Amino acid sequence: MSRSRLFLLILLGCLVTFFSCSSGEGEFLDTATAVVLISGQYNGQACYWRVENGAVTRISLPSSGTPSLAWDIAFSDGKVYTAGYYMTSLPCYWEDTAFKSVYPGAGGSATITSLFVEGGIVFTAGNSFSGGINHYCYWINTDKLISLLPIDNSNSTKAYQIRKKNDTLFISGYFYNGSNNHSCYWRNGIRIDLTGGSGYDNTVKLAFTGNSLIVAGVNPGAQFKIWRDDIIVSEPGNNELPINASFTTEYNYGLHATRSAIFICGRYGTNAAYYCYGQKLVVFPEANSQATGITTAGKSIFICGLIQSGANYIPTLWTETGRIDLESAAMPSTKTTAVIVVPRSKL
Repeated sequence: MSRSRLFLLILLGCLVTFFSCSSGEGEFLDTATAVVLISGQYNGQACYWRVENGAVTRISLPSSGTPSLAWDIAFSDGKVYTAGYYMTSLPCYWEDTAFKSVYPGAGGSATITSLFVEGGIVFTAGNSFSGGINHYCYWINTDKLISLLPIDNSNSTKAYQIRKKNDTLFISGYFYNGSNNHSCYWRNGIRIDLTGGSGYDNTVKLAFTGNSLIVAGVNPGAQFKIWRDDIIVSEPGNNELPINASFTTEYNYGLHATRSAIFICGRYGTNAAYYCYGQKLVVFPEANSQATGITTAGKSIFICGLIQSGANYIPTLWTETGRIDLESAAMPSTKTTAVIVVPRSKL
């Protein structure tokens, strides 16, 4: 069967069953009962979008200079937190819209790619740059930088995502082993090297399904490799993962897991798509689109992404009721990076 015919069959079949692969866990939320929050960048400025009852509001995030970008988003105790950078290489986060500059380290340059918030304490992870070397690090609030440098301080490390599970801190990323970048994660500061992780260093992400740790990495061909509890469960060539990572100026995709399902989103051909692992592929009808973030709430699935128009992009949200464009005008330097869902009663 030709790829084009396969694509059409997948498209027709999966659109009918778009939301049948769901977690079935937690409070049921849809666009009528939830507020969807999406982090990113619009025309070079960090922002997040709030989608409520189909209405979209962009909240611009102030900083001391542009370009700026919000790489991640979280909600805690009635507040929205986003984190990223400004002036290209200065780390920061925002508490609602209050700008918080983060100490970049001795090299004076750093970026933040992920955050989580617990008890009013903001944990962010990223990289501090010094002497031409990336150093994996994380911060507690704005000034406590904890850097786990290579012993000889000569090989790069990079962090992509930070999460906490049962009082254990997990950070995904890569290290340079002398010949290649190798995907890994740190568990309470101890590095765990992933089997077969060499070359799968692009945008290493993690999620939890029950007590199992899921890690995904991307190679230069935008192909995924996925580990569950440090064991490879999917890699190029075994035909288990039919989608690739999205790509604009860097690789991006969404990874989400519940107790009963693992979701990953990116692209299938030139179309945004997501895959419910081992169950179903869903391809969206918009050509030149890409999915960059995914989450679930009960039986609902929410996917953020972009639709490309020349060198510009329209930020987009796909829900069980269809597509919602977050902006009417396509702009350069525009991204969606992560999506979360919050019950309206908590905002």
